[in-house]
Amino acid sequence: MKRQDVLFIVIASLFIGCQEQRKQSGIETIEVHLNKNEIRTSAIFSDVELIQLETNDNSLLSNISKSYLGDDHLFIKSSHELFLFNKTGEFVLKISDMGNGPNEYTRLSDFDVDETMKEIHILDKAQKKVLVYNYRGECLRSFPFDFWAIKLIMGENEKTYLYSGNEDSPSNKYKINVATASSFGDRLFQIDSRKKGYLHVNSAQNFYWRNGAIYFYEAFNDTIYSLTEGVPQYYINYDQAISSSFFDRDFQNIMSFFQEFNKEGFVNSTHNAFESDNNLFFSCFHGGTKYFNVYDKNSKTCFSYNNIIEDQLFRDYEIPFVDDDFEFWINRENEITYYIPAQRIKENLDNLQDQKLRETISSINDDDNPVIIYCKIKSMNGV
Repeated sequence: MKRQDVLFIVIASLFIGCQEQRKQSGIETIEVHLNKNEIRTSAIFSDVELIQLETNDNSLLSNISKSYLGDDHLFIKSSHELFLFNKTGEFVLKISDMGNGPNEYTRLSDFDVDETMKEIHILDKAQKKVLVYNYRGECLRSFPFDFWAIKLIMGENEKTYLYSGNEDSPSNKYKINVATASSFGDRLFQIDSRKKGYLHVNSAQNFYWRNGAIYFYEAFNDTIYSLTEGVPQYYINYDQAISSSFFDRDFQNIMSFFQEFNKEGFVNSTHNAFESDNNLFFSCFHGGTKYFNVYDKNSKTCFSYNNIIEDQLFRDYEIPFVDDDFEFWINRENEITYYIPAQRIKENLDNLQDQKLRETISSINDDDNPVIIYCKIKSMNGV
């Protein structure tokens, strides 16, 4: 039996399986009771810094759909362009090779960075390929494949994990395909035939790193998986959890699915997950409210919040967590970046606690690039 089939057998029954199966498997179960509360960033993060991005005709961002802070550079995906800034916010270069040529992409679907090799891997869903660039913006090579993929993350030993969501094709029936330097190997999580016709949701993030391992999660799924070990890691149990039988209904499209989903009052999870030694953090949506959840691994308790107050740089500034596009962008280990629009920074200049910092960014304009907030994740005992 092939290794990829063994991995599938280990986890397939748990992907849509019942809670009893999860308990027997030894997966850590997280009980979540959603409540509207407020948490301050000083309880979650440390070493907070503000990075003002240079704004000019070449560096102007239309949005931020992914951000990654490396050893020397800040990488930002905006629409179908990739921008590089240094760690002080100065603009370095832009990758914008739109086209149908061999070293061009028609859609910048996702990217990841290999800091050891100083390479950037760009996923093009439309052309079904990954292009590899150096830090000078030069395309070095590309490798094609014959299935749809919407996200990627680079693992150890030259592995690349490609996530297809529920988009199957004649050549692919799995959510995740694992590519090596020379070929494709493992396949994980067979696509549910009930969902492939309508449930196509492109979340901002589906992976995070922790202690050298890669973890995977997705919307409308209550389980977080270790891809490195090939096993489920956490099962998140909500009072309003979606049931597997709900997907047996005959949904004609994504709109009819959401209408019934909201009518039933289920929780939309899992989103924006990351982890520290003592805590697991993740977001969810319920009843029109976005929740930030903090699980304490030691006490086995979970706390939920619908409001996050920045109290380290500002005097009680409510960060735009409730915005649909707000994300905590996860770097390799224990580091987070998030952004605040320039207009909101300008409105709250008087609330900045550091006078020197206030003077430094006092000339910010409404239409300037967003300001990046960098911080490290605390390991908390109790919240």
